[in-house]
Formats: sequence, C-alpha cells, structure tokens
Amino acid sequence: MMKLNLTKVVNGCRLGKIQNLGKAGDCTVDIPGCLLYTRTGSAPHLTHQTLHNIHGVPAMAQLTLSSLAEHHEVLAEYKKGIGSFIGMPDSLFYCSLHDPVSPGPPGYVTNKSVSVWGFGGRVEMTVSKFMAIQEALQPDWFQCLSDGEASCAEATSIKRARKSVDRSLLFLDSCLRLQEDSEVLQKSVIIGVIEGGDVTEERLRSARETAKRPVGGFLLDGFQGGPAVTETRLHLLSSVTAELPEDKPRPVLDWDAGQPHGRWAEVLVTVWCRDSSGCLFRVLTMSFLSYSWPVGKFPSRLLSWFQSVEGIIGTD
Repeated sequence: MMKLNLTKVVNGCRLGKIQNLGKAGDCTVDIPGCLLYTRTGSAPHLTHQTLHNIHGVPAMAQLTLSSLAEHHEVLAEYKKGIGSFIGMPDSLFYCSLHDPVSPGPPGYVTNKSVSVWGFGGRVEMTVSKFMAIQEALQPDWFQCLSDGEASCAEATSIKRARKSVDRSLLFLDSCLRLQEDSEVLQKSVIIGVIEGGDVTEERLRSARETAKRPVGGFLLDGFQGGPAVTETRLHLLSSVTAELPEDKPRPVLDWDAGQPHGRWAEVLVTVWCRDSSGCLFRVLTMSFLSYSWPVGKFPSRLLSWFQSVEGIIGTD
C-alpha cells in the first residue's frame, strides 16, 4: 500500500518520499519530485535510446488521457498495459485527464460526461468509458474524472462552483464503484480532485467530502492561471490543504510557474525545453504542471526556487 513519509516540513514545504509504489510495491518517489512528461506515451523528441542515456530520468511518467483516448481499443486488445506497450515496463505511470500544455476549450462538461481533446478532436468521456480506458492503460495513479472548469483565475459564481463540486463527487463515487469491481485496477490509485473555483465554502466542501472517500491523493485543481499568486488565493489553498490528510500527496495541476511559493502543497513542475538546434527536447519534469520554454528563457524565479528548495527545507 502506498505510503507517504515526511522527513521535514517548513513553511508548508514538504520533504519526504512516497513509498511502496508500483504493482509490486517496490518503487519510491521523492517529494518534491519529478515526473517524465509524455505525449501519447513518449517523451517529446526523444528516442528510447536517448532517453535511456539520460542520467536521472524520473521513475514516474505522466500520461495524458487526451492524447491516448483515441488509441484505447488497441491497448485493450494488447492487455499488458501502457508500460509494456511503449517499451517502459519498469516505469511508474500517472494518468492526468488533460494535457496542461494543450488544454481544450471549456463548456463541454455535463452531469454524465467530460470531454477531452485528442489529435482527432473531441472525445466524450463517460464514467464507464473513462474506467475502461484506465483498465487498458493500467496506470499506477490516475486522476479521477472531474468537472475541472471552475478556476481561481476568474470569478466563479457560487452556483457554478457548487455544480463543479457536485459533478466531481458524483464522478468520483462512480469511478470508485467501478474500480472496486475491476480486477485489473485493484493496484491502481485514484487521485481525487478538489474543485470549487474561488468559492471558499465549496472548496472546503470538496476537500472534506473527497477526503471521506478511499482515494490515494488529492489533486488541487483550478489554482492555476493569472499573472500573480495573490494572498487571497494562497489563503484559500492553505484552508483547503488544512482539511486534507497529512499522509497523502496533494499535487497542484497547471500552477502558474512564474510565481513559486512555499505554501503551495507539492509543487511538481513539468518543463520541456528545446535546444538551440531545434531538434532535441531536453526534458526537465517536476510535474502535474506542463510548460514549454526555449533554453535560456526558463523563468529565473522558478529556476532559483528549484535551486533553493534543498536550502529552504534542508536534508538533515
């Protein structure tokens, strides 16, 4: 069973390890840590040979459902999961609902389905179809189906925030029931999604209700966007995380990478950069976020923050 061990917490920064990961329970991921960003299961512009020659490639890779949904029939017939299919059988896999590098248009969420956008356009995702795809992928972690359209980046009405929370909890309960009946997904971990936009009451309700469910972690959705991380948003995040168990991971998706702040839960950033020749992408992935910057234009504040994390928290 997955276990989070914290060695130090300073000003909200959490240093530790997530242990007992993988189908055999023998893998470990550090937090703050890294994920390998992929598209259709492959690191952009990197061959397998090049990838294997890179020192320190993260143990866990990020899959995006939007890029794989159109191919799930092939994976379902293959029956051995995405890891074996793409030649990475020893990697851990986290499947996110959307690709933060290429978000789809809003307005395509109903009480029965969520839409993702692949290479061929819109793919409507009901709970049963979503879970069938997860059975084909067989990821170690997967983000639960959720509303995802109430964000702190813009004002959200109480009615819309409430609808976002209600839908996401309904999706979560349905996914948990189907997981319980699925032999293939018994060792996969569902990551519950905290919704509610900028409405404090709904954010707290989402956190409390999701924490009551048997999820393996909590995705703090909708905190991304905007040119600056305001104190109001930070206060909201602090209030939300206070409602969540300390022994489970709580990543932030699509966080505004230009404004790192120590109070932001597990800030795990995905960054992929092109070299000067334009032929090779150097992959630096500290994920649940995904951004693309040319080399030399990587935000200095974020780079300085990464370099200072060890100094802030310490390792003894």
